[in-house]
Amino acid sequence: MRILGMDTSCKPTGIALFSCGEISEDGKFSNSEINNYLNSGKMEAISVVENDRSRAESILPMIEKMLSEADISFSEIDGIAVGIGPGSFTGIRIGVTVAKTMAQFSNKKIYGISTLNALAYGWNKSNFLICPVIDARADRIFAASYIEDEGELVEVIKEDLYFEKTLIPLLIDAVEKYNKEGIFFVGEGIELHNNLKDSSNYYYEVAEGVNSKSPVEQMCKLS
Repeated sequence: MRILGMDTSCKPTGIALFSCGEISEDGKFSNSEINNYLNSGKMEAISVVENDRSRAESILPMIEKMLSEADISFSEIDGIAVGIGPGSFTGIRIGVTVAKTMAQFSNKKIYGISTLNALAYGWNKSNFLICPVIDARADRIFAASYIEDEGELVEVIKEDLYFEKTLIPLLIDAVEKYNKEGIFFVGEGIELHNNLKDSSNYYYEVAEGVNSKSPVEQMCKLS
């Protein structure tokens, strides 16, 4: 199975190709078995472009270039994963429109993936409260919080739009309730909201790397 992923809900534009074998729909697997299976898959290509202000014009050429360089035709793709936010309204609209159009004309499956859920996925931070953050301006953030339970993400603070001062006590309560070492922040939005880090009074870590900027790889796997 090969998935084309695209995300325009975050500040960077991300596209990716991920392939793995088929899972029988009537098969029964534990969460850890599914995660091991996905981790054995192959990320065939990934491209993340920072500060891309011309997404509408650039995303299709980006996809065409990636497929060409990977020597893969569009007919070899089985499905399309796309970020559905929360995040940039204009960015989400561009990505979803492109994905739906491609799926409609090619009869491919399309998978809409929560951007926050994707940002939180795959970090192996079972001792932490995982908090993905997307800046929403005016001291507001799109955020949620999760804990890892036997390889599965469990949402413990619902995905929503928050003011900093509203989210901070929720984070503190969740760390205490689930007996976590601290908070693991993911997403570029955290760099614009230092109060979340400094006011929680708990040990925290901030994710690094391309997956903390664009969760397009995780979106492929979650599809």
